[in-house]
Amino acid sequence: LRWRRNNVYSPSLSSSPTFPSRPTPHHEKKHALVITPDRKSVPNSNNHFLAHRVVALDCEMVGVGPGGKISVLARASVVDFYGRKIFDSFVRVEERVTDYRTHVSGVTEQDLKGPNARDFGLVRKTVKQLLKNKIIVGHGLENDLRALKIEQDHPWYNIRDSATQYQPYMRVDQFGQLRPRRLRDLAWYNLGIVIQQEGKPHDSLEDARAAMALYRHVQPNWDYEMDCRRRNAFASFAKLALF
Repeated sequence: LRWRRNNVYSPSLSSSPTFPSRPTPHHEKKHALVITPDRKSVPNSNNHFLAHRVVALDCEMVGVGPGGKISVLARASVVDFYGRKIFDSFVRVEERVTDYRTHVSGVTEQDLKGPNARDFGLVRKTVKQLLKNKIIVGHGLENDLRALKIEQDHPWYNIRDSATQYQPYMRVDQFGQLRPRRLRDLAWYNLGIVIQQEGKPHDSLEDARAAMALYRHVQPNWDYEMDCRRRNAFASFAKLALF
């Protein structure tokens, strides 16, 4: 992927960047997922403002219905700009779970029926309040917001989705189309952070922190790009309103 001087995106169709090999377990370092508010390595001078303006969301799903094909919310995690946990809860599923997807979700029957699980309505209400008027960071946020049944609550310009929205974090397929990369590849390639290790299930709290770390890594550029898109969209709408 290449960026020209005027921020015009110019994909390279010849090849996608080659990711370095993942380190062996004894070399793994989970640094920068959670940072202290005064950490100087955060590339932004307006961190105090961002700390109250940005949150990251990640969810885990289980399957209901025949073959467990229908996804429903099983866990929701929210972290702040620094990666600190704001909310993390398992969700009681009203339908009969036919596939816990434990090998991926990490969710077990005991998690959803234990004392740490909350009713869906309470989780939805809590997360909805935490996300209100915030910039929401994540990876594949469309699925998470849909599972929470709040996909219509947030304008597109307040979304920061590393799977679909920020072109330098995406790959170009053989047809020249932008496609998402896996979160674990983005975290390792851009940050040197290992998440979602082979053979281990996902952790929505860790994934939310990784998504936020990716946002912090490029925050000024990403926010500038989204602001330009928003201004252009509003200008186009204003022109149409004149006719």
